Amino acid sequence: MEKEILSDKDFAENVILLNLAKSYDKENPPTKFELYEITRGYWRVSLDSVKNIEYALAVSGGEILEVYKIAAWFPAETTLRSVETPSENVESRCEFVGNIASEDIRKKYIGKKVEVYQNPVHMIKK
Repeated sequence: MEKEILSDKDFAENVILLNLAKSYDKENPPTKFELYEITRGYWRVSLDSVKNIEYALAVSGGEILEVYKIAAWFPAETTLRSVETPSENVESRCEFVGNIASEDIRKKYIGKKVEVYQNPVHMIKK
């Protein structure tokens, strides 16, 4: 059975879709905590552009793997991290801190498909 593909209009919340293509290994999937760590940083966004984003969605291969409730965004490499995620030009990037979203939000999105955009970051604001 083909998975449902969500479009921007299917999201009721302000979300950011984060494509983990280069960081996510489907053959050797990360633990839940490692997935959080690779999802939360480092993204080429401005702090101003993400200030009203409520949820971050971890996406790989066009599939939503997890949903995080964002507590706050920070300049890259300014919060404590347990997993090294080397990136060039981190001074122009940001990272978030948060928690796994509530079960009702997770059920709406996890396992659903989304369009894969060329840019690894796609924001949907309501």
